[in-house]
Amino acid sequence: MKRIVFVMLSSVAVLVASAQSVADGIKAIYYTKYKTANDILGKLVASNPADVDANYWYGQVAIDQSDLPTARAIYSKAMTATNQNPLIVVGMGHVELLEGKATDAKAHFDAALAATNNKKGGDVKILTAVGRAEADGDSKTGDPNFGIEKLTTAAKLDLKDPEIYLLTGISQLKRGGEYGGEAKRAYEEALTRDPKYAAAKYRIAKIFQSQNNKELFLPLLEEATQLDPNYGPAWLSLYDYYAERDVNKAKEYIEKYIAVADKDCETDFFYADYLLRAGQRDQALAKGKEMETNCGGDKFPKVYKLFALIYDRTGDSIQARDYFGKYISKEVPVKISATDYANYASILAKFPGNDAAVEENMYKAFALDTTSSKKVDLANIIANTYQKAGNLAGQAKWFTVASTFKPSLTATDYYYWGDAVTKYMATQKDSVLRAAAYKTADSIYVAYATKYPDQPQPYAFRATAGKAYDFDTTRGSAVAAYDSYTSFLMKDTVKNKATIIRNYYYTIPYFAKIKEYQKALDAVNAILSLDPANAYALSVKPILEKQLQPRTGGTTPTRTPAPKTGGNGGKSPDVQR
Repeated sequence: MKRIVFVMLSSVAVLVASAQSVADGIKAIYYTKYKTANDILGKLVASNPADVDANYWYGQVAIDQSDLPTARAIYSKAMTATNQNPLIVVGMGHVELLEGKATDAKAHFDAALAATNNKKGGDVKILTAVGRAEADGDSKTGDPNFGIEKLTTAAKLDLKDPEIYLLTGISQLKRGGEYGGEAKRAYEEALTRDPKYAAAKYRIAKIFQSQNNKELFLPLLEEATQLDPNYGPAWLSLYDYYAERDVNKAKEYIEKYIAVADKDCETDFFYADYLLRAGQRDQALAKGKEMETNCGGDKFPKVYKLFALIYDRTGDSIQARDYFGKYISKEVPVKISATDYANYASILAKFPGNDAAVEENMYKAFALDTTSSKKVDLANIIANTYQKAGNLAGQAKWFTVASTFKPSLTATDYYYWGDAVTKYMATQKDSVLRAAAYKTADSIYVAYATKYPDQPQPYAFRATAGKAYDFDTTRGSAVAAYDSYTSFLMKDTVKNKATIIRNYYYTIPYFAKIKEYQKALDAVNAILSLDPANAYALSVKPILEKQLQPRTGGTTPTRTPAPKTGGNGGKSPDVQR
């Protein structure tokens, strides 16, 4: 979580010059310029170890970079130097909360709040710090309701600080997606307090981005950059969006981000990422090797991710796998994104025998990203990888997973999903697996036809799946599908004449085999109504009529073989896709 505050939080005992230095550090945190913030606040703490505000924000820099051991060390030392000042106590609780020690964190928060309780309702600095801690981390970390309670009190005591409402909005979202409206209202209140507060506009944009509403979130991100051109996160989000869509726009946004960001390994990584996406792989690799030398791979594991992505794009899957595995093992877990896990899973999927590892990494990705649209994108990454690898089972499974996360499927979604399951079914020799796959494929096409009843494809694909399952025409699995398809085609018998007749070529021999001669004859007559000269129908009709004639007592009729379909070597023609 990016720290968003401009308000000077110095105590009356701190000199004006020193307070300004703390404010400079806080401002750098707001802009996510952590190297700058670390330098400012680190020097201030070194010159005055008892400076409460400098120690608190120095620890916050480490927290924002997910370096909890360093943050703990800063606050442990400051606890002694400041005689356990309540603000430092809250800072330690913040670290404990992110370490998963909720009980210890709550004890520290309660102690700090009790020590600063007064007739006004408390110390706004302490209340806000508790709210800041509770707003941090994922939805399973902390108690957002407790944080909102303290921030609400803080907002009544401080009528100017916009960060209080920004933290409130973040905590509302931690309560669940249904609180998006509450979060948006909190961010808007922050903008009321400071109309140039780009962080709040950025957060509103991210709400709409989580809903995949680009008509709203892209303009809002642009507005955030206009409110404050120095606010790097907005530029970086615009780059992330366009990186795979428009290389020219991506270049514009990454250069604007780098212009306002600290010049460090992080900005080097993003520029190398742009070079890779722009097709300049050799330049990206050279930049990566430069970063490895300057930053130290183990100290900056993102360089391993960069190498993995470069080698994956150049077709060296072995090096891509090894480097991504190194990145996952070396990186601080909270810095590994959902897309990182999905990309690693996609690389692992290229090697046989990795299905368990693929699934493990994918479900880590799903746990990190709670939006259904993003989960669809992540699952499709794996499905497409399996498709390219010719792994029909994996392709079918992950298209199915993707479809379960998508609230509304398009015709294209149904097509690829059904096609993957049908192809998988056709390769299965085990009767149980084959039957289960057919049942899934049939249900997909029924849902497809229900949603898009005026399109011919779902009816045709369902018939094809049924026929593929019933390869020896003994199950009759495609009868219902062919009946539905034929009924659809009857809307225009002139245009669809040939296809209708081919459909009957499947049902006639099947009904004859199971001695449903009247149904077979009805199908023959249907063909003749469309094509009176159809040779196959004319030859089969008298055979079926003979089977339907009354038997004379005691006489065993001559056994007549079931009619075969004509014009295709005795086989039913495939439905043309």
